Amino acid sequence: MKKLKPFSLLGAAQLTVFAILLTPLLFHPSLMFFYTSTKAYLMIAFTEILLVLYLWLAHKHTEYAPRFDLVSLLLFLFVGLLGLTSLTGIDPAFSFWASIDRITGLLMWIHLGIAFFVISQIFQTQADWRKLFVVTTAVALFVGAFQILARAGIHILPSDAGGSTFGNSSFLAGYILFHIFFAAYLALGDHPKRTKQFGTIAIALLVLTLLLIKTHAAIYAFLGGCVLFLALSAITHKSKSRNNMGYTLLSLLILGFFIVVVLAFQPGSFIQEMFVGHSTGSRFVLWEMAWKGIQERPLLGWGLENFQYVSLEYFNPCLGTEACGNGMWIDRAHNKFLDLLIDSGLIGLFAFLAIHVGVVLTIIKGYRKKWIPPIALTVILTTLATYLVQAITSVDSEFVLFLWILTLAFTSATTHEQFLAKDLKPGRPLSHIVPWVATIVFPVIFFVFFIQPFRANLAVSGVVKSTSHEARMIQLERALYGSPQGEDIRRILVAFKVASSVWKTDSDLVLGVEDTLTQELDLIHTALEETINESPNYLRAYLELALSKQAEGRYFDRNAFQEAIDTLEKAIEQNPQHPDPHWALASILIELGRADEAVVLTKKILDQEPSILKSQLMYMTALLYAGEREQAEAVAEVILTTEGLRPSTAERVQNLLDADLIANAAYILLTFH
Repeated sequence: MKKLKPFSLLGAAQLTVFAILLTPLLFHPSLMFFYTSTKAYLMIAFTEILLVLYLWLAHKHTEYAPRFDLVSLLLFLFVGLLGLTSLTGIDPAFSFWASIDRITGLLMWIHLGIAFFVISQIFQTQADWRKLFVVTTAVALFVGAFQILARAGIHILPSDAGGSTFGNSSFLAGYILFHIFFAAYLALGDHPKRTKQFGTIAIALLVLTLLLIKTHAAIYAFLGGCVLFLALSAITHKSKSRNNMGYTLLSLLILGFFIVVVLAFQPGSFIQEMFVGHSTGSRFVLWEMAWKGIQERPLLGWGLENFQYVSLEYFNPCLGTEACGNGMWIDRAHNKFLDLLIDSGLIGLFAFLAIHVGVVLTIIKGYRKKWIPPIALTVILTTLATYLVQAITSVDSEFVLFLWILTLAFTSATTHEQFLAKDLKPGRPLSHIVPWVATIVFPVIFFVFFIQPFRANLAVSGVVKSTSHEARMIQLERALYGSPQGEDIRRILVAFKVASSVWKTDSDLVLGVEDTLTQELDLIHTALEETINESPNYLRAYLELALSKQAEGRYFDRNAFQEAIDTLEKAIEQNPQHPDPHWALASILIELGRADEAVVLTKKILDQEPSILKSQLMYMTALLYAGEREQAEAVAEVILTTEGLRPSTAERVQNLLDADLIANAAYILLTFH
């Protein structure tokens, strides 16, 4: 019997990469935004473990010593520039830590850079990458299986919103797109027969999954990618006639792409009408808002994750209408290139594009030296091109960014001579000081960047689940102060949960636990005021502070009403076109018996954009409280005759007309928030 070899550092490092590749299957239902946040937290944790393992490996085995090429240098330059533009942006702390629904701030980018660096060092040969692509493609098949089952009416996952384990159809489509071409590499490359068969089957199942997702941008990008794949396959063929066919096909594809882009921005063109029909008119509105923001800060941008401030400064009321998607809170331009310009200005965009130019130059060099197989060239360029085309109308998830990084690492590996070699060449040994320092620092980094954010996120739901006051206060304090990562949004989520629960509770019960609730509200007020001081333009903090102050005023201290009014007036001064602070203020005015003022306020917002359904409802409600029933019924008639009105909305209108406004004030006034 053969003696088993001891578990190697290389094996441990590669298994850690495989663990990252498994994260698309994982989610923790108790986390806020659990489909995406779970993956992001685990990516950060595994990347930190991976770095320590690699540094010890590079110290002990010189064939895995750090090596750099054009692609790696350009990527590190890009991440460095993201750091610079975040530092010069309008909210550097938020740019670093990001939110909990999209953990794509500088912290994540640093970890993505580390992941690229390590993966490109420990996966150097064709056999290494074959294993990696088999693992990640197998995971993608499981992710796709959940989507196929859901389409067949078998729902296993909680509220997946058509996005399998990603909870978002666009995120899922981006993930599947990468794996279709990874599977093509397995099916068509120089691999064992079973690997080829696995790749072929995977292509069929993943394409089926993509079609079932029904995200048109991804499907069109995939079709274009197929044409590009054929063109590149012909260009790299030994036959000159096929080469010419490939160049012709590539030229036609590029020409067609530019024609489509031009027509998409031509009002009334069939391309634009088709685009709006498949998505919403909000894309062009968002792009117009983004362009205004870019013009204000063209060189360095606003800093990572700060499009939310652009969307507030250049808010377009159309966003609240059916035509623009009924979504007034926007944190992305939904266009990769515009988002880059907002996040990092022209220097960030040029650095990002330079990475892809570097990929092309590196591949050409590797192909001429016969280091890179033609199928690898074709897969890399097709994958990246398809990603960039889809990104014109979509948003990156954390894991799609990781797959982009993975493709760059594959490029780095395939364009070196060791990719097809059996033995690796030794490099310069890494000093023993580096892994020792990393090992000593690791526990602190792991605690600050993984454990604290994870626990703080869990605490948001823990506030609701706690069964005692002591446990609830521990969870509340942890949710409000547990980690800078996602701190702002955790605070507004907790504030809304606590304040709305107070609103919905019978007044006798509330007064029975006055000391407890007052203590909770005071803690929330302090946290939200801290957020406002640190991020004066963060509108949501003003809204939730006003809501919790209004809850306090209803039961404990009527002076809190004026504090809420002052907060909202400041918010309105900063955001004169945004409806939410106006509606929130109207709610307080009604509660204070100043319904006539609420009518004026809600009418002002209605006149700003009459087709916003909530504006009509709020105006109608204010009229009812002001005793103007005849006018309220006229507004109700307008709402009820709206084309395509949902039955639930019609029922809500009728319930408002029939409601006892005093007895149901708590519920009705909460709808203003």
